[in-house]
Amino acid sequence: MSVLPVCQRFGGGLHVFAWLFGGFILLLLLILVLCALLFLFRASGHKGHTYRTMGRLAVSPEHILARRFAAGMISEEDFHRRLEVLRRQETPPST
Repeated sequence: MSVLPVCQRFGGGLHVFAWLFGGFILLLLLILVLCALLFLFRASGHKGHTYRTMGRLAVSPEHILARRFAAGMISEEDFHRRLEVLRRQETPPST
């Protein structure tokens, strides 16, 4: 079957196929732009007490330590000692 009879049914020429192909390309371009914007938005992240690990947001080390203390996994003395170590690591040295 030839393409020519199909084209002639739609008024002749290849304009129908050109419109379909152009629409498809436009749709792909739109999806590509939206994916790029989503990637940039997620890559910007939050600068607070959250950290990125393999694309997922994770809670801060202090929050993890507090959860372990609340669950009874570590003692109060151990909690305060580890919390002090974490806070010393987060504070930049003064010059």
